[in-house]
Amino acid sequence: MKMEREQFLRMYVWDEASSTWKLKSGVEPSQPLKSPAEIKAEREAFLSRHRWNDEEGAWKPVNGPSRPTSTLTTEQRRAETARFMSTHRWDERNQTWVERKAMERE
Repeated sequence: MKMEREQFLRMYVWDEASSTWKLKSGVEPSQPLKSPAEIKAEREAFLSRHRWNDEEGAWKPVNGPSRPTSTLTTEQRRAETARFMSTHRWDERNQTWVERKAMERE
């Protein structure tokens, strides 16, 4: 954590005028960071291709074509999103969703 903080401080400076962190001039991020919209889109893509199986306690691929998540009810969408968030975490370093280990979930 300390190393990540130091790396962040080498790359960014606090801008008082806008009250946000700004990338220092002449510094390029080590890898392109995904926007919150891109992160959400990846989560939605996963949910369209997988379904939670309560009996096995695991995500299972959907048979056939991806299911449109827009057809889910609000309750179904919330439940699946909550389940996904409890079984996956966003890995900042690799810019991807990573499945949590069973011990992490408990």
